[in-house]
Amino acid sequence: MVQHRIRPFNPLYDKMKVRLEYTNTRPLNAIAFFSTDTIGLFDPLGKTPKYWTQMFALYRFAFIHQVTVHIEMSNIGLNPFSCVIAETNTTDYPGATMPLLAQTPRAQYKQVITGGNHSVAILHYQTSGEAVTGTKRYEDEQYWTTLATPPSVAYLPILAVGFEPTLGGASPFNSILMYRIWYDVEFATLKPL
Repeated sequence: MVQHRIRPFNPLYDKMKVRLEYTNTRPLNAIAFFSTDTIGLFDPLGKTPKYWTQMFALYRFAFIHQVTVHIEMSNIGLNPFSCVIAETNTTDYPGATMPLLAQTPRAQYKQVITGGNHSVAILHYQTSGEAVTGTKRYEDEQYWTTLATPPSVAYLPILAVGFEPTLGGASPFNSILMYRIWYDVEFATLKPL
């Protein structure tokens, strides 16, 4: 008789580090003026990755260590447009313009010419909230998030994605945005049953 020994499985740890992914496709129709979208670096800000909510059934807190963004923008209209991704924060963001974001250190700026689905701009960006603020935030509980509440600080680093017609307001553009965002997250404090 052959006996097969199975090694015991690991218990749930008090902390878990995982990579969670958000994917979405968003149409941009008849954009005639500068328009933006945001990606959170300490909180997903509406771009909630798969299993984010379910992880909070097990853990109380989450800290996003790193965010990797991959955006593909295809021009499906007749007019060219410009796009940019840049690091900023919730305090400075409301007054942002295309030139201001494009001149931000480490910003990526692209122009998308006409040409249907053959004209695609790819923006690939990797950063962290700590890189944007320039300081370590891991030990600061204000930068940890829970399912019910985002970080409680007023000055929150974000990524801003901006798009604007290249030829000005008289020539609106149409595009399709395809987002893939990976959040490297540490979940902590296992909830008792």
